[in-house]
Amino acid sequence: MNDWLPLIPGIAQKYQVDPLLIRAIVMVESGGNTWAYRYENNWKYFEQTIFYAKQLGLSHDSEKNAQACSWGLMQVMGSVCRELGWRDHLTKVLQPHIGLDLGTKKISKLLLQYKDVRDAIASYNAGSPVVDIKTGRYANYEYVGRVMSAFKSYKGE
Repeated sequence: MNDWLPLIPGIAQKYQVDPLLIRAIVMVESGGNTWAYRYENNWKYFEQTIFYAKQLGLSHDSEKNAQACSWGLMQVMGSVCRELGWRDHLTKVLQPHIGLDLGTKKISKLLLQYKDVRDAIASYNAGSPVVDIKTGRYANYEYVGRVMSAFKSYKGE
């Protein structure tokens, strides 16, 4: 069922990220569903769609739509995969070792950028750690809370 679980420690070590954090993100993002993908209708950030479409023999619309989807266990956006250096077909991100590698690479960069793990988690989900001025909470505080709760439970806290 979770044949992807043994992949996490090695990938987490490669990027110096706590493997339990990766597992928590996986469970919140996809529930452990290897084949999870989701089209984000309002997605606005794209990475060289014409270039990748030509390189991969796709229509421009196909590449653009693929970049507007989140893929795999960690639900990494297609355009983020491109930003991280993925040059192959985005559907391959559904393969656990690829999706976990890209998602872990992304959270690793965010953990280096932000001092607080919660800021990195908020940014992983929303692009930045946006805080609501009125409430003082993350705009995506429910997501951050679910990941932190899963993370703490895996750590035995």
